[in-house]
Amino acid sequence: MHLRIDIYPLLLLASALTAGCGDQTTSFEPADLESNAYALTTSDCTDEAVGRTVTFCHATSSATNPYTVITVSTNACINAHVSHAGDVLPDVNGACCPVEEQDCAGVCGGPAVQDCAGTCDGTAIEDCAGTCEGSAVEDCAGTCEGTAIDDCAGTCGGLAEEVDVVHFTTNDGVYRWTSGAPATPPYQVSTVPSYSLAVSSLGEVFVGTGGVEATNQGLGTAAIYALDGAGLPTLVSATAAEDLQFAPNGDLHAANRFGIFAIDETSGLATPVSSNPTSQFVFENATSVVTTNGTAHSGGFARGTHRIDLNGDITTSVNGDGGEDIKVDGGDVLVCGQGGIFEILSSGAFSRIYAGKTFNFGVGALGDFYVGNSAAYGGIGWPQGFYAPSLSTSALDTADINALVVTEACE
Repeated sequence: MHLRIDIYPLLLLASALTAGCGDQTTSFEPADLESNAYALTTSDCTDEAVGRTVTFCHATSSATNPYTVITVSTNACINAHVSHAGDVLPDVNGACCPVEEQDCAGVCGGPAVQDCAGTCDGTAIEDCAGTCEGSAVEDCAGTCEGTAIDDCAGTCGGLAEEVDVVHFTTNDGVYRWTSGAPATPPYQVSTVPSYSLAVSSLGEVFVGTGGVEATNQGLGTAAIYALDGAGLPTLVSATAAEDLQFAPNGDLHAANRFGIFAIDETSGLATPVSSNPTSQFVFENATSVVTTNGTAHSGGFARGTHRIDLNGDITTSVNGDGGEDIKVDGGDVLVCGQGGIFEILSSGAFSRIYAGKTFNFGVGALGDFYVGNSAAYGGIGWPQGFYAPSLSTSALDTADINALVVTEACE
């Protein structure tokens, strides 16, 4: 006798099971489910087995609870879950999340990433040519390994360059010349006669008169002026200024036979910072706040050269010989006179670095010396005029030069 089995209900059941399995939804995006990229593998089931069981994250159809941590036999893992999209191993902390949400160290939502050398949380990066840890870089125009560079004005591939700017003052006014300019008399920027000169880091020009040396030049009225762009003066202070300097902290200072004074550019008030009679002086580059542990050097013809500790106003003789002008270049204190320009060594000795007679001077960006001389000062036959290193010994101007300052600009 043969049993007759009606298979239609079984086909309906199979169809329903198949449809149910295919239609189930999880928290994964459809694209994730269409591939088995996040399904367990046979190797996962065997390699992660403890004894004969495997613990993993089983994907559910719940949006609020997308995973259930279950433990099954190794065979059940292989036979029932290897092809179940979404099942994954826990991360290193036992948390469940899609593989795509694990960092390279296997932490759900962790911050570790692989660098270009494949090191998890390494520091190797690709250069602009795509070479891992390569040395190629973009130039300012964005070209990899290009040659365009910013000029001093910040223009990519521009032609502006740093130049030395020389200001000097005479009994006839103030003049300005830049390195690379034609060998013609410098441009006069002001007709204000003056004996001393200072130029701020912003290019502001200040001139001064007053004091013994200024009186000898016929400029005896004590005053400090700021010059505007047209060369017109505005009175800053009624203080005698045989020399003017800006301290590294940006404050304007004047020197005369009574000492060195900080000048308030708004009120004109002159506050003494040293009682040392001073005709020429310079602040050391390391001086940040003049009245607190600040230092200066002073020099004067027949007065010797001194170092002044402005914190306590203590003056120490450095050398019995003085100079007509004194400057600081890169931390070195330089003084000039009939024998040329000298560096003051730590021992106090003078080491000559320029041989020409020098009444006043400035140092350019490349270490060039700019010299300005006064024909009749002290009864000495100075080579009159302003001299630039690019022009050898040719004078650009034949005026009697009272003060000279060199700064830098982008042109």
